[in-house]
Amino acid sequence: HRINSMAKSSSFSSRAAKATGVLDYLQKALPKQRLRQLYAHETRGHYVCRAVLQQLPGVAQQIVIRLSCCGGTFTQKGVQIWTKQQFASYQHELSRWAIIEEITPAPSGDADKTKI
Repeated sequence: HRINSMAKSSSFSSRAAKATGVLDYLQKALPKQRLRQLYAHETRGHYVCRAVLQQLPGVAQQIVIRLSCCGGTFTQKGVQIWTKQQFASYQHELSRWAIIEEITPAPSGDADKTKI
């Protein structure tokens, strides 16, 4: 049991050592689940969200703001309309920050959705 926790710690340490600043650390060293927990933190979450939002390109910032106003879930086609078909170029950046994730369409035939 101790060996497994050491391996996890070692992997995390190597990723953390490669980070050059706080935002780099958040993006590269932390697992996405932990980053999402920071976003949702009661007292510090809004600071983390603001810092990350400020690092995003202007169009990516607008995607995040619009998705947050839509209740967190929206079709990719709708987002592509907002961004004039440039969503693909911002999708990777938003995914790296654990801001969006793909949702598998329901068997009812719903279109792909993007979730924040």
